[in-house]
Formats: sequence, C-alpha cells, structure tokens
Amino acid sequence: MTGLSMEDRFKLPVWDQGENDVPVLHGALASLQGKIVEAKEVGSHSVMFVETTQICVRADGDSLIYFDRDFHRVPRAWKGQ
Repeated sequence: MTGLSMEDRFKLPVWDQGENDVPVLHGALASLQGKIVEAKEVGSHSVMFVETTQICVRADGDSLIYFDRDFHRVPRAWKGQ
C-alpha cells in the first residue's frame, strides 16, 4: 500500500465510510472519529487537535502499540499466573 499515491490508497476497497465522511479502515480493532478543532505546525509536522465524537472498539483481537521504535502486541486480557 505504501507504494501508492495518497489518493490511490483511499480508493482501495479497505475503507468504510465513517461519521462526517471520514475513511475508517475496514476491520480495525478500534477507531476514533471526530472534528479537527485546531491545527498547528510543530517543526516538520502538522499536529491536529481533534474533538472525539465517536469511538468504536471490537470485542475480539489484541491491540497493537508502537513504542521504542517497534510494534508490540498488547493482549486484551493478561493470562498471568
């Protein structure tokens, strides 16, 4: 998907139509949707401040986080002893 232009990425049939006509990745374990209330340029990045209007979370699957320059699986329930 990264070899495609941004416009072509959103034409793929992997997106659902979310609230306020925003694209939501089909099958995502969680999604947040909202309205951009402020945008700031910080260094070489644009930071969007969003007022969350909808949160969707599926009941199945484990979470994935990006930390310390790597992806890590976060189990929904810890199966410790």
